[in-house]
Amino acid sequence: MGGYHLVLTEKLRQDEAERALGRDPKEMPHSNPGYDVESKGLDGRLLFIEVKGRVAGARTVTLTRNEILTELNKPDTFILALVVVEGEDVVELKYLRRPFEREPAPEECSVNYDLGALLKRGTEPAEAFRRDLETAKALASRVFWEGDIVGGRIGVFWIPDPDNMTFEYAFAWKQVNNGSTFIVSPIPLPWLERVALRSTTT
Repeated sequence: MGGYHLVLTEKLRQDEAERALGRDPKEMPHSNPGYDVESKGLDGRLLFIEVKGRVAGARTVTLTRNEILTELNKPDTFILALVVVEGEDVVELKYLRRPFEREPAPEECSVNYDLGALLKRGTEPAEAFRRDLETAKALASRVFWEGDIVGGRIGVFWIPDPDNMTFEYAFAWKQVNNGSTFIVSPIPLPWLERVALRSTTT
């Protein structure tokens, strides 16, 4: 029963992380070789996620031959999700890309890895998002953002990147003091730049 609870906890927590990133996770059948979850982004691209749950204090994590080969064949779209559980709580969740460096030997059905070493290489699923948000705030500060936000909420929206055929997120918020709107995007928005230019010259 404890093992079942551990599997249920790790899958639920990992699904929550995917939805928070704007993706739609779908759990694969238990017999599916190579990965546990397919997660579709707004751009339609699929990510293949293998979820490994371990109790706190565990030293190793085991990957099957199929799981390792799936990652080596899909290095750009495979994620190893490591979930550490203590009692009823998930105490650590890390995503790791390109975790494996070699194919298993022909006689190896599975390989044990140092769990601590893998966790150190991993990142929290939302870590890149938080870093991008802080970068957006720093850029806005250079163009007279005073640090306040109407309602205390920053909007996040998705825009297409025609060069890479993907979607990227951008940020928008309004300043309390004079109602100025700040939009920070990784993709050029020339129509908004023209509006901003008119606003500053009238």
